Amino acid sequence: NSGTTFGGYSRIASGLYDITMAVGAEKLNHPNKYVIFAGFLGGLDIEDLPHILANFSLYGMNDEDRNKMNEHIRKYSRPDKEKKNKNRSLKEEIIKYRNLFDVYMVLKNWIDSDTLKKMRKISSGDHSPFMDVYGFAARQHMKKYGSTIEQLAVISSKNHFHSSLNPNAQYTFTLTPEQVLADRLVTWPFTRAMCAPIGDGSASAILCDDKTVKKLGLMAQAVKIRASVLGSGEERSFSDIGIGERLSKIAYEKAGLGPQDMHFAEVHDATAYGELHQSEALGFCKEGEGGIFAESGATKLGGKIPINISGGLESRGHPIGASGLAQIHELVTQLRGNAGQRQVRGAKIAIAENGGGALGQEEAAMCIHILEAPSK
Repeated sequence: NSGTTFGGYSRIASGLYDITMAVGAEKLNHPNKYVIFAGFLGGLDIEDLPHILANFSLYGMNDEDRNKMNEHIRKYSRPDKEKKNKNRSLKEEIIKYRNLFDVYMVLKNWIDSDTLKKMRKISSGDHSPFMDVYGFAARQHMKKYGSTIEQLAVISSKNHFHSSLNPNAQYTFTLTPEQVLADRLVTWPFTRAMCAPIGDGSASAILCDDKTVKKLGLMAQAVKIRASVLGSGEERSFSDIGIGERLSKIAYEKAGLGPQDMHFAEVHDATAYGELHQSEALGFCKEGEGGIFAESGATKLGGKIPINISGGLESRGHPIGASGLAQIHELVTQLRGNAGQRQVRGAKIAIAENGGGALGQEEAAMCIHILEAPSK
């Protein structure tokens, strides 16, 4: 992940090593969806799971949210699409409880039977509870700034277009905004196409100091790290300054650059709202205008500041432990001019933002990297 990139960079910067290797890998796919769900819980304080799971109810929808969701369903309902039968067979119920029991046997040192019941209640096994947290943040943004689900659909459609140009992407098909809106709702206001899929993957990077790069004759391909920042989340309210804004200011200062100097960006978009939020937090547009900014075409390939040219987590994929390094790979590929059809013309400086875990309403940790193209 991007944390290992920070670790490798820090060790070289300290003078302890001249070459390091950063590695990230993840195996998420599993026939038992609750095992996947339990894996996501590793991003939380596992010793305080009962309290944390109880607090997930705070991110639920109110009547106004439900009304808007129902309006959306009526508008984009598909008569030709068969509705799922919610009445489970006895066999399906037995399998479900057996799967839950398997998870309990792994986590029994930290949870009791009541907590297990909460796990069953807050997750049907078709999405992680993090989606409900992201949904809450998106709804708050919509209420405060007037952002819309249609703007989220534009972001998702744009990322599916980008991933169609990326041979390493999990999804290589395109979707129109209308198709995104008509997809299955996961939680309001996200449809399935707006959410990162489950996937397996790995990525790695080799880091060297200046002396080693010159010794090995790699100056023509060596991408320079202008800033590498790692920080922790804070308990905060929705209106407080978030971790992305705090850390990006530090990264810009270290690099001696600003958001206006970035030629493109890769950001953590477990949902389309993540990209909307980070486009504001990293200073590419004013607070509250992330949706309008995306709608203008500014974040698409060829736009003012292309974001997630790889397809992002939504479309390139999100094997959690490898996602941050996959961002670094995209930055390096672009800055070397090797991105083919998705190449950002004249790209010299780029930024990557990757967050992980959850601490209240923000990420438990985040890394931000600013990279510069090889000097030729």
